[in-house]
Amino acid sequence: MIEEHANGLLLNRTTMLGERNWRDDDTYKLVFSPKGHAIYQFPQQKVELSQGEAIFLNPHDLHKQLHHSTEKWIVELRPGFVTELAQEVGKYTADPMFALVTCKHPIIHQWSTTRFYWGMATESEQTMWLENSLIQQTSPMREMAPPQK
Repeated sequence: MIEEHANGLLLNRTTMLGERNWRDDDTYKLVFSPKGHAIYQFPQQKVELSQGEAIFLNPHDLHKQLHHSTEKWIVELRPGFVTELAQEVGKYTADPMFALVTCKHPIIHQWSTTRFYWGMATESEQTMWLENSLIQQTSPMREMAPPQK
């Protein structure tokens, strides 16, 4: 499943979980492994995600998926959208930069369980759900971003 929106996209995959090509995306990316584990390669290091862990990637972080064991969720967010929402809540004024470290966050974990709703929703409900989900996923990003002075 891949769903696109003006502010980003949502990808859920249970196939094509093996090695992929190097990527350099112009969006923030949340990679979440709800079950099993995943391995990503970056120019300086490998990062492994265990069950329930996520990692935030900055725009243009060169990366390569090496493996996902069962399922992956990816949320891509347009940088201007992340900044707009962050400015609204007063967290920061410039685009955040994230370290390549894994994390667990209850909002991310709880949000991924709503995928069951997706199959039952009408098209208009799915559109609203996707827009709301993109907004929800900026919350852990704002919390994990280093504060600006």
